[in-house]
Amino acid sequence: MLEAHLDTASVMDTTLATDTEPATALEKSGLTPRDYQLALFHQALRSNSIVMLETGTGKTLVAVMLIEWFAQRAAAGSGRRKVRVFLNNTVALVHQQARVIGDNTAQTVHAYVGAMGLDEWDETAWTRTWARADVLVMTHQVLLNALRSGHARISDIDLLVFDEAHHARGSHPYMLIMREFYDHCAPHDRPHIFGMTASPLNAHQSAQASVHHLQASLDASMCT
Repeated sequence: MLEAHLDTASVMDTTLATDTEPATALEKSGLTPRDYQLALFHQALRSNSIVMLETGTGKTLVAVMLIEWFAQRAAAGSGRRKVRVFLNNTVALVHQQARVIGDNTAQTVHAYVGAMGLDEWDETAWTRTWARADVLVMTHQVLLNALRSGHARISDIDLLVFDEAHHARGSHPYMLIMREFYDHCAPHDRPHIFGMTASPLNAHQSAQASVHHLQASLDASMCT
């Protein structure tokens, strides 16, 4: 059973309040987060955040808790249906993270990679996908292509997770998704951002400059 007290809330601009009654559905996962993971979870609920933790220290568990929380909020609401999207850099990570999320939440999780012929999908196919899944795990290029084709809208995503978020530089798809679509979405309709990285450092920048650049790239604050 989860030891967490996870809060239900409403959106005010881009900040989520977290001071009401605890949600209980997450307890079904059997996960037991540590105190630091719970602290990061609550911090990530309040604003767009990037978690920096070493590999193997539980960043994904924080993402899983966020995904379940947003799914619970969506199920309890009466607004337009939205989904959670978890982005990865590799096909292997897509399948790995989809299994983790599916095993530890009560949500319907679908995985999408380029080899599935997604570039041939029309808007109807993407609409069906959005309707059938609660969580879409995909490579960054899959989402970028869907957004550019107009078959998907960033405003239909309530939580956007960037795995290995330090790649959000230059012309990387992470950066293009943020600049081409997130920036041009009305603030009240933008997805909540959660990034994960083991290190935000870049060999061509100082540590301070690297952190500042990553925060600006993802419109998020670093938390450790």
